[in-house]
Amino acid sequence: MKFDDLKSSYQSLSFTGGDKDNIDFSGKLENTLEKVRKEDLKDRRRLLMVMILITGFGVGFFILGILNYIKNPEGSAYWGYLLYVLALITAIPFVIKKYQRIKGISYDVPVVEFIEKAEKRFAFFQTSQLWLIPFLLIIDASYVFLTARITFPTTEIILRSQFFFIMLVMFGLLVRVIAWRRKLFLLNELQRIKQSLNNGN
Repeated sequence: MKFDDLKSSYQSLSFTGGDKDNIDFSGKLENTLEKVRKEDLKDRRRLLMVMILITGFGVGFFILGILNYIKNPEGSAYWGYLLYVLALITAIPFVIKKYQRIKGISYDVPVVEFIEKAEKRFAFFQTSQLWLIPFLLIIDASYVFLTARITFPTTEIILRSQFFFIMLVMFGLLVRVIAWRRKLFLLNELQRIKQSLNNGN
């Protein structure tokens, strides 16, 4: 990250305090923004890994679906596998778009603008996460058919399989909270820096 470019693009990093305070603040700002860059790099690597896993699981479950259809075309297990593949397909555009968005982040912008964009990326809830709704619904339907296996789903099977759906949602939420809490300290740092910058101008 070219901190000097960020510094000059903001025009001034001075705030109430002496020269030593200004130097300390500039060093803290540079260090925090570097942490953001590293966190963005980690997110890119995670998303790349997710894309690889999606491809692998998609191919694997597609093959299982075909094999189950050949073995028992009157059953419903193959529907479960194929619906799982469909759920993975719905995730691909989101993952690719998020990867490209992080890859295209510019680190040569005004500091406050950079921090505000980072705040949006690190927010707990993001509107882009709404893609999870169709993904989860398809996963739910997939598990219903996999539970039924040799017959088509009955009301009892549908209701019983919802326990899995609820556990899946709770697990996903827990993972999301843990991932967000890892970034919470960095998010708080960014917000304190932005406040200092705003107060100094």
